Formats: sequence, C-alpha cells, structure tokens
Amino acid sequence: GVIKENNILSKLYKKLNRNIYNAADKIVVIGEDMCELVKKSMRIINEDKLIKIHNWSDKNTVKPVVSIDNLFIKKYGLEGKKILMYSGNMGRTHNIEPILEAANELREDSDAVFIFIGGGAKLQMVKNFIKENELKNILLLPYQPIDTISHTLSSAALAFVCLENQFTGLSVPSKAYGIMAAGRPIIGLLDENSEIGLTIKKFDCGVVWNTNSKKSLSSLLKELLADTEKLERMAQNSYNAFLVNYDISISANKYNLMIAGIVKK
Repeated sequence: GVIKENNILSKLYKKLNRNIYNAADKIVVIGEDMCELVKKSMRIINEDKLIKIHNWSDKNTVKPVVSIDNLFIKKYGLEGKKILMYSGNMGRTHNIEPILEAANELREDSDAVFIFIGGGAKLQMVKNFIKENELKNILLLPYQPIDTISHTLSSAALAFVCLENQFTGLSVPSKAYGIMAAGRPIIGLLDENSEIGLTIKKFDCGVVWNTNSKKSLSSLLKELLADTEKLERMAQNSYNAFLVNYDISISANKYNLMIAGIVKK
C-alpha cells in the first residue's frame, strides 16, 4: 500500500522486473507457490527456465539433541516442561498474535511454556502483551548464539512457523528447515497450500493451523501435547524428510548443476 497499483512508478517497476526475469537464463524459485506467483506476475514466456531449489539447513550445524543432554533446557530450568517455541524474526509478515492468544488461554497449564526467541518489528507488541496480561508462561529471549541452535530448537515439543496468507508465494519461511533438522514437529500458521504448508502435509511432520480452522489454536496445542505418540511420529518424520530433501548439500548440488548447465551453453 506504500505505492498504489496504478502509480506510474509501480507500472515502470513491474515492466522492468518482467523484462529482467524474461531475459534471465534461469530463475530459481524456492517453493511451488513462489513458482506459480512468478509465472503469473512476471508473465514468464519460457517456463522451462524456472528451477525450484529449496532453501536448506545444515545437518552438520543443526541436529537433534535429546532432552537429558540439552544445555538450553538446563540453563533455563525447563526440565519436564512442554515447550512451544517461536524462534526467529518477529516481522510484519509473521502472524504471531494467535500464539500470544493461545498462551493467554493456556496460562493455567503449568506443564506448557511458550518461548519467543528473536527480535523484529513485533517484538515490542510481544513485550506489551506479556506485561498487560501478566503472563508467567512466556519466556522472551534475544537471538541465541548460533553454536547453541541445536539445543534451542531441539528443546521444543512443537515449533511455530508463521506467515500471513497474503505473503504466500512471496516468502518461504526457511526457519522450517532448521526445525526439521533438529527433528521437531512444526505448527504452521500459514496457508495450507503454501510451500511449507504442503511440506507439513506431505511428510506428516506437523500440523497446519489458520484462523479458519475448526479448533482454536490453544485447543489444538493442548490436544497435541497430550498425544506423545503422535508428537514422536511427527518429529521422526520431520527429521527423515530433512535428511532426504533439505540438507544444504542437496540444494548446493542443484545450484552447481544449474550453473554448470548455463556455463556450457
């Protein structure tokens, strides 16, 4: 809404973009939803130039850590707690408000603790919500050191990935791949037909929830936390899917093949 659709700058910018996209030898898209959006909005003439290469995590950097060895759990005295985690940028495109509402509704559940790690445009909103509702079940932390990421992500019983529906295809939340590398189930607050929504459903590695869902988010979370067998199954599915599809070595190889093909022309 900063620049209107019919503004001369908007029209010129779109024309320039379309010329650039159609002049490119290859266009890398990081999700099926992005592929469809680029084809339509950039009016791609030769669709063969579109190459889908996922974003990734690194199995050598992020890996599952069992609770008994988890330094993050020990540091914050979270032994025996069921952790619901949002880790990453709290930006304008991230619909984290339902998570806060769920935390408020589950405030009497002594076993569940919500952890927000990171910063961004909505950080102050999170702080205000915690203060105004006097919530004791939310732990708010700054970004954690990269060398502790396996411990932070592995501590979660469930990890949130958020993206407002109107940004489907414009963004693919790559934090999902780090969560999968840590072997944790995903709660996707996003369009079920987005890249991550489709990934969750395809591999049964979590659950997609949005405001149109029949259950409230708090009810869904309570139900999932009570089903240990389901959580363990989704966690294993998440890790297995990561190893086969989303490790950095897989995406790097695809980039190498694509670039080699262009160079040989």
